[in-house]
Amino acid sequence: RKALAVFLLCLFLFALAPKRGLAAEPQVQAGAALLMDGKSGMVLWEKNGYIPLPPASTLKILTAITALDMASPSDIFAVSANAAAVGESSVYIQAGEEWRFEDLLNGALIQSGNDAACAIAENIGGTEACFTALMRLKAASLGAFSGYFTNSNGLPSEEQNVSAYD
Repeated sequence: RKALAVFLLCLFLFALAPKRGLAAEPQVQAGAALLMDGKSGMVLWEKNGYIPLPPASTLKILTAITALDMASPSDIFAVSANAAAVGESSVYIQAGEEWRFEDLLNGALIQSGNDAACAIAENIGGTEACFTALMRLKAASLGAFSGYFTNSNGLPSEEQNVSAYD
């Protein structure tokens, strides 16, 4: 009986003890999100983290990472009529202009210039299609395997996608 009383007392005290280390589920409004340990790569939490979704302008980050491996910020890039015609968000570059790579990067990343991203892609890859092949290789080298890219700026494309994990 004494052992039973001690056991019940311990059980009672354990039930009253504050719970430590248990966090509430994060309240994330995004359709997909993922939290990963940067050192180990271990996924700590995810919400639809592996579902392919349109990348939108976050794709410009991969454009910049890929381009920085292949050009110097002071390089001069020519603007094609194709790049100048890319719409929606724009830095209003004109066909025939010459821009420093660094300025196009700033336009693509800070002002979300789709035209600047296309000009970068064309100058490094020869065509945007060739550059997106380089982007896919770069993404895979960084451990992002499921994404597929058809342009350098993230404008909607039926085949283009990336997951929160990537």
